[in-house]
Amino acid sequence: MPQPEVGRTPTPTLAVGALCLLLQAAVPTSRDVTPSPDLGAISGRVTEQGSGRPIARAAVVLIGGSGERHEIETDPDGRYEFTGLPPGRYAVAASPGELRATHLLQLLGDPEPRASLPARPRPAVTLAPGEVRTGADIALTRALAIEGRVLDENGEPMSGVEIAVLREGLPHPSDGILSDDRGEYRAFGLPPGRYRVCAFADGSGSLGPLPASDSRFVRTCHPSATSETTAADVAVVDMDIASIDIRMQRSGTYSLSGVVVDASGAPATRARVGAVGVGHRGGGDTGVHTDEGRFDIDGLIPGSYMLIASLGGPETPDDRRPPAREHEMAFVPVEIGHADVDGLTITLSKGEKIAGRVRFEGGQRPPFTRRGISVFLGSPRDLPGFGGLPVMTDVEDDLTFVLEGFFQLPRFVGLSGLPDGWVVASVRHGDRDITGQVVEFSANPGSRPIEISVTNRAARPSARILDQGQPSTEHHAVVFPVDPARWRTANLFPEAPISTEGVMPLGTLLPGEYFVAALSPQDRHLLFLEPERLEDLARVADRVTFGEGDRQTLDVRVRKLPRR
Repeated sequence: MPQPEVGRTPTPTLAVGALCLLLQAAVPTSRDVTPSPDLGAISGRVTEQGSGRPIARAAVVLIGGSGERHEIETDPDGRYEFTGLPPGRYAVAASPGELRATHLLQLLGDPEPRASLPARPRPAVTLAPGEVRTGADIALTRALAIEGRVLDENGEPMSGVEIAVLREGLPHPSDGILSDDRGEYRAFGLPPGRYRVCAFADGSGSLGPLPASDSRFVRTCHPSATSETTAADVAVVDMDIASIDIRMQRSGTYSLSGVVVDASGAPATRARVGAVGVGHRGGGDTGVHTDEGRFDIDGLIPGSYMLIASLGGPETPDDRRPPAREHEMAFVPVEIGHADVDGLTITLSKGEKIAGRVRFEGGQRPPFTRRGISVFLGSPRDLPGFGGLPVMTDVEDDLTFVLEGFFQLPRFVGLSGLPDGWVVASVRHGDRDITGQVVEFSANPGSRPIEISVTNRAARPSARILDQGQPSTEHHAVVFPVDPARWRTANLFPEAPISTEGVMPLGTLLPGEYFVAALSPQDRHLLFLEPERLEDLARVADRVTFGEGDRQTLDVRVRKLPRR
């Protein structure tokens, strides 16, 4: 049956900037169908915030409760109208239009503009049968810009320097722009707010010889700050800001040197050694090969590093040939101050192997197949990416497993693919309770196996996310134990669908005390990047206790992640 016409537009198809990507399918229309009396309309006007000037050819998108999207352009007076709408809840958003960055995207009913349209925006209009809603006006905020120059210590312009524009610690989508041949940069599309503008130069674009390795350019924020405490904020209110210059600073560089020995204690000739920065940029020379076991890595700025040494194994990740010798590795954390570090000894080890067993509480295995249940050794949140992918293995039919091919590095034990309603209750390694802890595993002779106990005596609560008292589908709940010893391994971000009423399951949790809060996508991303912010979030989050079998739905308010 033909569908009633939705909206009116002078062209069959419109490509209107970023919003055109959200148009999933055109709705069949017919001008010969008599509209149903139950169908309604939404109309309004798109103008500029402050001046009230109408914005012609602005892109307006209508999003229904089931996710259907319709898109039109405004007329020369900034007006738009969607017709033939069944009753229901609708979100309306507007942006300046195709390839235009003059204004910021705005959702009807939102107090602030947005960088992008959320997947499930909050409905602002509830349309009754046959209702014609007028006055759904949207005022777009003018997009602002920050511009300036990047200069070296002699006041000369620097080209190819990466610029990051940070608002509340997070990069704006303009992050990644480069200074030009005059040292000039321009970051545009910014909403009003306070920013820090920082630059990072690594010299990779230089065609000539690099300066002596006794100093390096380091991350510098306007005007010439190398630390957060001395960086100046740039206030962007209602006009573009110019002359935000950055004078790049240098830091003395230092070296790491020592020897690498293999698992037998012999000098590890031709071992590969690299230094990877932990929590900062500046990894130094990561391509060093040892000479008779000795290594020397130059050009490192002060900070925390992980030394990674490797010998043997495949030549490349895709190499399927048998290796010339068994793979050996070592990971050594190192702090560099304002002096060279010498006399280090790195002892390589062969891949470890350790056995274990999964035990279901009460001794009774639940009625499910084991397929998909795996045990893994994961890297803690503050050491992401070291040692490659998590070491993982399947659990066998008799509930035993063997983990092999891992190297000495802080890790934690976890299970994936557990049946619904079950959760890890405890993890023991010999006589040690290592539940939720980060440890270094060893397969020394006499080492006892790992025993993982799982239980279904758990809580399965949910959070009703409230933003200014209204249900929100755009924010996400964060849940973590009150015990700080378990923060490094806690699953902070449960992957669960959020209902249209803003209800989100919190997963299967052991009974106990937890912190719960709801965060914006920006704050959630910031917490992922800086897990030490959990200490700040704990100060403003709700503290709750979940009991065995608890299925309560909590009202959880959106919190702002405290700034440091």
